[in-house]
Amino acid sequence: MQFDLNEIVERFLKNGKGEIIPVKTGLINNTWKVMPNGSSQHYILQQINRYVFNQPSDLQHNYHLIHTELKNTYSRFALPSIVNTLDNRDVLNLHGEYFRLFTFLENSLTIDKVSSPEQAYTVANSFAIFTKDLININTSRLKVVLPQFHNLNFRLQQLQAAIKENPAKRLKDTQVLLDIINRFEPLIRFYDSVLKNITSFKKYVLHHDAKISNIIFDATTGDVKTPIDLDTTMPGYFFSDMGDMVRSVVPNMHEDHPSYSDLAIQPMMYEAIREGYLEQMKNVFTPPELQHIDYAGLLLALMQGVRFLTDYLMGDIYYKVDHNEHNFQRAANQFELLVRLEQFLIIKYQIKACSK
Repeated sequence: MQFDLNEIVERFLKNGKGEIIPVKTGLINNTWKVMPNGSSQHYILQQINRYVFNQPSDLQHNYHLIHTELKNTYSRFALPSIVNTLDNRDVLNLHGEYFRLFTFLENSLTIDKVSSPEQAYTVANSFAIFTKDLININTSRLKVVLPQFHNLNFRLQQLQAAIKENPAKRLKDTQVLLDIINRFEPLIRFYDSVLKNITSFKKYVLHHDAKISNIIFDATTGDVKTPIDLDTTMPGYFFSDMGDMVRSVVPNMHEDHPSYSDLAIQPMMYEAIREGYLEQMKNVFTPPELQHIDYAGLLLALMQGVRFLTDYLMGDIYYKVDHNEHNFQRAANQFELLVRLEQFLIIKYQIKACSK
């Protein structure tokens, strides 16, 4: 359905006429920058993807809660503010599609990819500060916007269902990857122990999409202004944000690379993420969480590999693909990362082997 963006903006702003330009970053929601005529205050308009986030009010609930907590605790982060509609609603429902408006942070800069250990340290440190500054929020107050998002057992159940159903008739090609999953049964058992031991492994407010493109920098000083894109922010375990950063930054190539045999670990990137994250979290995490912090990247690599492999078996119904083997390549990359990361961690940090 086509919408008149000017009409939508004028539901939020009394004098909202001006230039509206699309923002290309982001894979889920549609986003535009709004620049009203004669005003120095600019805005960000978003159309919420209701197929991914079927309860838009939950997103707004979490944002309000986090925004208020950061203000009340005098956090160094200042999130963009939600702008209500003229009839005082924080989200606009227009023919079943949902729109929201935020203030735009002027003189800001975003970066698409980590290019140095120094940047890796800054990203890890920033997401750790975010969690640390929200430590007093009772996680039960947050809505779980994506149930089972980083639940390894749930992802393995999805994989087993895909193996049984095999709708795309691709199962015979995947045995080498399934064998790797079976080798990492000790890592799966460790994950189970995390779920069972609620005193040693706690729930925290985690971003769940901890990448450099979700951080706003000051365009003049280069300092971090704030993490953004909080739609996936919800309760989670110690491994999620650090694991996601390790998974996406530490390999020397992107998950879409066609030749997984070329994958290598970048030790300085790993060390920067680890140091940056633990600088903030060493007095927050429990002793068992700190003891097992190096399992974070392993868990996320395994989990994402399982998700790619499941989608491959199901016929590519979730992730966008460029060719028939795209999800197989992605899965192979994640499992190669899993194997090589374990080898690196055993040597560098003397972790107990997670494979058999």
